[in-house]
This record gives sequence, structure tokens and C-alpha cells, in this order.
Amino acid sequence: EKMKDTPNYEHMRPSTTTYTSAIVAWANSRASDSAEKAEALLHRLEDVYRTTGYRMLRPDAIAFGSVINAWAKCRHQKDAGKRAEAILRRMENNDGKDLTETVAYTNVILA
Repeated sequence: EKMKDTPNYEHMRPSTTTYTSAIVAWANSRASDSAEKAEALLHRLEDVYRTTGYRMLRPDAIAFGSVINAWAKCRHQKDAGKRAEAILRRMENNDGKDLTETVAYTNVILA
């Protein structure tokens, strides 16, 4: 019964851009857990893409690079560099080297 009064939002779906915007916001946040939050959103994006196969939810270089950048800026966690490198490896394995960009490698080096 309650659904009859609720607007129909089935046509509205998040996209890579939606997720990436949130990832970038966390990556630029000064919160102590910002890198973890950004990575958690990337994991969710990857899971949703893997589950649905919906092209508009394919993680892109910006999403991966933003999480790598968040880890590169993280100074309170000893394994930040390893976490950044792990994201880079996932980026490489996600869909081949086409996603890997120089900026991602630079961010890992900075971590």
C-alpha cells in the first residue's frame, strides 16, 4: 500500500560518475578515515558492476586514481603505500592496461 504513494524512481540509476563524485569527495576530505571510505565506495562500485554488468557502472581511471590519491595523501596509516599499490594492481587487472594512467603510477610513488 505504501508503495502506491511513493514516486516511481526505477528509471533513476547511479552511474560511474555518481560513484566517482562521492569517491573524489572522500579522497579530498580531511577526515582521518577518508581513504578507507573512498576505497569502500570503489569496492561497492566494482561489486555492483560485476553483479549487474551494467556498462554505466564500470569503474574508470578517475575512480581508481582518486582512491590511489587518497591513500597517497594518508599519513596516519603505515600501510598506505601498500594499499595504494594494491588499488593500482586492481586497476591494471580490472580491464587491462587501458585504465592505467601515469597519474596513478605517480600517486603510488608518492605514497
